[in-house]
Amino acid sequence: MGGLGPDMSALTLLSRENLVTTLGKIPGRKQLVLEPGLTRPLDRVAGMSVLGRAGVEAVLKLEKTSVGPVPPGLTRVYLISANLIQAKYVADQISAGVDDSGAAVGTVHVVLVPRTLAAIHNLFEEEGLAGIVELHQFCWEFIPLDFDLLSLELPNFFRNQYLAHDHSGLVSAARAIWGLQSIYGAIPNVFAHGRSVRKLMNLVNVFSLHYGQPKTKQADIGYLYIFERDVDWASCLLSPLTYEGLLDEVFGISCGTVEFGKEVTGADQPTKLQLSSKDKMFDKIRNKHFASIFSVLGVTAKQLSAAQAAASGMNITEMKSFVQNDLKNMKAQSRAVALHIGASERIQKLKGRYFETQLPVEHTIIANTSTRENIEYIEDRMAQLVPYTVSLRLIALLSLASDGLAHGDATKLKNQFMQAYGFHHIITWNNLCKLGGVGSTPLSLLVNGSKAHQQGASGLGEGPPLQLQRWPGGR
Repeated sequence: MGGLGPDMSALTLLSRENLVTTLGKIPGRKQLVLEPGLTRPLDRVAGMSVLGRAGVEAVLKLEKTSVGPVPPGLTRVYLISANLIQAKYVADQISAGVDDSGAAVGTVHVVLVPRTLAAIHNLFEEEGLAGIVELHQFCWEFIPLDFDLLSLELPNFFRNQYLAHDHSGLVSAARAIWGLQSIYGAIPNVFAHGRSVRKLMNLVNVFSLHYGQPKTKQADIGYLYIFERDVDWASCLLSPLTYEGLLDEVFGISCGTVEFGKEVTGADQPTKLQLSSKDKMFDKIRNKHFASIFSVLGVTAKQLSAAQAAASGMNITEMKSFVQNDLKNMKAQSRAVALHIGASERIQKLKGRYFETQLPVEHTIIANTSTRENIEYIEDRMAQLVPYTVSLRLIALLSLASDGLAHGDATKLKNQFMQAYGFHHIITWNNLCKLGGVGSTPLSLLVNGSKAHQQGASGLGEGPPLQLQRWPGGR
């Protein structure tokens, strides 16, 4: 891969070989039933040619309904996330294929990402599928989404770690850090900040003791900084202003890929665009403030138009060179500019009218001023039935900046939120409270002021702030 730093494509090769090894343990020709949410990460790791090496002849999408009988001569293999909901779907499908005598047509294999869990093993036993289902585990290494962006692509990690207080995901994170160091050498300088970093680094050391220390003597990576998400909620709650941030908010970026619908492309079929620095147009505008996007795209469009107009005056030799060297790249750039202009127009239509009013309010919330006016603004937004995520983010940001809301304000906002968006969102509200995103200011804080604050007695977290800790690297 291009760019600064070490070549991270080795991580993809390692993930690919691990997948082939895992599937290779299952004998015979295979029919792979894939959870839809794992499709894009799997595409980053292995295409059909790689799956073919492991004996996969057909790939189906996992649905809640039955996928039909297994074709003769094939072994059914499920590749799903390691959670009980997906496991129950699979258990129901397998049970539907068991005949009256309780026998299934061969063994069904289930590959769990990122690892097997005792709860899932017990679930299959309780469903009467012991001896029919064989469990395996697979976890890709860090997936390179760009030369400077790696991701584990485990969407359930956040909910498990912070809401369910299930820290089993740390094992996968530690395993990935160990895998990174096994390829690029022990990282000499490791700094960490957060509540679970000690557990994480202890697990990295366990992997090093069990599987061995990195054999590479010279480290390609000099520093590793680990920050837990809960040390900086504000960056999640504030409105994004860069082009890439707004792309994610409006269209959603999944595994480095964004999907544009008819409102952007004008075509009936959605268009998928892979976002990386290889797209020169995207690389130029991804981190720019949205206010400057149209001017940059306009200049580029004019340059492409001028280049195409110049081609009409070329002689035969120049035209031949132009077609061989520049035409393909120019067409790709023109298509990218058209997509980004369409996406920017859609963002402007959905978000533009709110920027003028909401951004100043967010600034005053962060500055912890004009609290009463900010609450009135949030109430107005809920009355206008803006998307509920917008209202929730403003409420959580206000609670965060104010070290919790006054009890009366919290109750009032909760009631208005339920009345505006439906009482089924009481679960959403309670989950946000459990995360510490919305909380009432404790009486001790109101009475004792700064003393209670120094003791961490707020509704947004417990204990004093953690300091950045230095850990001995790899060795």
